[in-house]
Amino acid sequence: MPTNAKHCRVSTTGAGSSRPHILHIVADDLGNTDMGFSNALMSSPHLDSLRHCGVRLDNFYAPKACAPSRAAVMTGRYPFHIGIYSNADVDAAGVPTNFSFLPELLRRHGNYATHAVGKWHLGWRAREMTPTHRGFDSFFGFWHCCSDYFAHTSPAGGLDLTRANASMVGFFSASTYAHQRLFTRDRVRFTLSRLRLPACLLV
Repeated sequence: MPTNAKHCRVSTTGAGSSRPHILHIVADDLGNTDMGFSNALMSSPHLDSLRHCGVRLDNFYAPKACAPSRAAVMTGRYPFHIGIYSNADVDAAGVPTNFSFLPELLRRHGNYATHAVGKWHLGWRAREMTPTHRGFDSFFGFWHCCSDYFAHTSPAGGLDLTRANASMVGFFSASTYAHQRLFTRDRVRFTLSRLRLPACLLV
């Protein structure tokens, strides 16, 4: 379904640019009737608004595990074409670096500002597998699939709440519930600082 931009309260393009802002939300374990626009018993006014202002895709298939879906979104390829059949494939290695990710192409061809916040789960055992080496200007969140939102630790061991840009990677110890406060604050900061450019935000 095409964009209904005239009803949106936020600009859908960067200042002086015809290139659209891109907000991509990957929500693990979200059911088809877990949102207000598909179930009157649910309340999700912000998601309903984003759906109304964006592009609706309502006829597709998705793997049952999260990592193959994330890999498909980032590469534009079926997961089995890049060797990602399950979460274990990403935990053991990651998406091969010979496949370009969406933010790499957006930066190269569209002068986009790119940021990711939340869960990565596309590779973390080598630096070149991490978000800021796969096209994102910055990243704040968890590299692993199942990190603790309170303790900020990974099942693989050690701290996993990470802030990174092209020159720095830092880890944060337990202090604040990550999703409710830290991630929301980071999304707001990115939005306010990037609206003059076409921006891609992966949540």
